[in-house]
Amino acid sequence: ARATHIRDRTFGTAGIKDRRAITTQHVTLHRTEPKHIVRAASALRGITIGSFEYVAAGLAMGHLAGNHFTIVARSL
Repeated sequence: ARATHIRDRTFGTAGIKDRRAITTQHVTLHRTEPKHIVRAASALRGITIGSFEYVAAGLAMGHLAGNHFTIVARSL
């Protein structure tokens, strides 16, 4: 949100992620054009975005269909 200069409340997510994990996250943005997100993401390290589509309703906590994990242990 900070990089896009868009209010936090505009973003919708269905869960929380570990800040050190390599993850995929589905996110919705209310009334925001993809070009603004692409521009903001280009300034962030380690972020890849794509698969844009318009949806009728945004995500909210609890909208998860299920979780899938692959655990990799590093530097043991």
